[in-house]
Amino acid sequence: MPTIIKYSKNYEINESGEIFRLTTQWGNTCRIKINPTLGKNGYYMVTLWTGGKSVTKYLHRLLAEHFLENPLSRRYVCHKNDIKTDNRLENLYWGTQIQNSGDAIRNGKVRKCEQHGQAKLTVSQVVWIRDMANRNIYSNRKMAKILNMSPSGIDRVVNNSGWRI
Repeated sequence: MPTIIKYSKNYEINESGEIFRLTTQWGNTCRIKINPTLGKNGYYMVTLWTGGKSVTKYLHRLLAEHFLENPLSRRYVCHKNDIKTDNRLENLYWGTQIQNSGDAIRNGKVRKCEQHGQAKLTVSQVVWIRDMANRNIYSNRKMAKILNMSPSGIDRVVNNSGWRI
């Protein structure tokens, strides 16, 4: 059953995520399907016009706002399988930022270790640093010099606060 979108009475959405613009021609109400666009961030978006002004909304958010209960007033609409384009209602739920991040980690969407875009060390270098520190072979300052890093960076690796395997 289509529902009028709360941002504009000129649009409706159904449970499968189809959006229609309602217009009147010759006294008859017509429904014109609006195709969402895929944003640079990987989410489907739709632009709604009302009173000469536009508002752009994420499709998954529109679906959740209109068809999913939110008794705990959660702010995030999460995808259970972490596929941004899978906007089936059974794949969406209201959650917290922590739950949303947890989904990404569970579904392998978070790059860790040397696959992380800002990693400066490989796994073998981290293992070597920790081994040298545990056996007191090199000081953190000496390892920093060998690896062209700061001593505080070595400290974070040794203390598991900056690099986790």
